[in-house]
Amino acid sequence: MSNFLNTLRTRHAVKNFDFSKKVLNENIEIIKESIRLSPSSYNLMPCRVIDVQDKGVRRKLKAASYNQGQITEASHLFVFCSLNTLSQDYIQKINHIREDIEGKEKDFYKGYVEFLQAIVGGKSKDDIMHWNAKQTYIALGFAMMACASLSIDSCPIEGFDAEKYSQILKLADKGLTPNVVLAVGYAQDEENLHRSPKVRLDTSDFFLDI
Repeated sequence: MSNFLNTLRTRHAVKNFDFSKKVLNENIEIIKESIRLSPSSYNLMPCRVIDVQDKGVRRKLKAASYNQGQITEASHLFVFCSLNTLSQDYIQKINHIREDIEGKEKDFYKGYVEFLQAIVGGKSKDDIMHWNAKQTYIALGFAMMACASLSIDSCPIEGFDAEKYSQILKLADKGLTPNVVLAVGYAQDEENLHRSPKVRLDTSDFFLDI
């Protein structure tokens, strides 16, 4: 537990990445698997992640991110997106995956599908998009913890033009909306030397007992 808390206490949002230091593919796969294993409401898994490897695309995204250096300097760049809709076909697809993995009788899942369709059917399009978007932040948290556990630096970024990101990455064609970006890599030595102490509220201020 002390190692876990130490990991949390020492990680920070990197402002300056060392472009020459690349994250090993095997570690990237661990980070991706951590994202894939993250939970979501009703296990509907509305999060999708764009692994932006093309340097030209990353330069365009940098311009759409108020020229933040992390976009092009980090070893890897992940754009966390959410599905724009949750169609009945999609719900059935998720259900079929459950059937294949769990191997129970099909009748077992009938009520589950009807329940989900009722929940989703009672929400507006905007409600669905907002609900889906919130799920991406759960996946983001898992990714950041995976990075920290591997001694890999990261920086979550919300400061970008979502419309321009959608255009550059052609997300509308994919039925996706960008929500948050995670830059992954290794901080420059200079930044490591001048890390400030972590600033957080005291536990007594953070938690309210009722």
